[in-house]
Amino acid sequence: MVITITGMVVAVVVGVGIIVVGIRFIVVPQKAASGYGVASDAANRYLLVKGVRDIGSGLIALMLVVVGLPAVVGWYLVVASVMPIGDAVIVGRTEGFPRVALSVHVTTAVVMLAAGVALILT
Repeated sequence: MVITITGMVVAVVVGVGIIVVGIRFIVVPQKAASGYGVASDAANRYLLVKGVRDIGSGLIALMLVVVGLPAVVGWYLVVASVMPIGDAVIVGRTEGFPRVALSVHVTTAVVMLAAGVALILT
């Protein structure tokens, strides 16, 4: 029971967190890109696209938590962990900031994978 509650709380934190990241990419795209680990021109419209997609990803996570099926939430976290893993690879392979790739993106992926597997197995 504690593992299920913890996993669902992680899913809520991940969902809300990525919604906040998405809003930031829409409101202050250049600062958000720097926080992501890459430098970017503020006029880059792809940052707005990323923001909208981040918001959508977060809403999906929250909707699955509301539905209340821990295994489904777990599978979502496992599958969605490809996003922070990809982010880490992108940041690490560009002129970005490798510390951001390791500290933010890899940590996010590990937490998502751990919570996801825990929810699948409960």
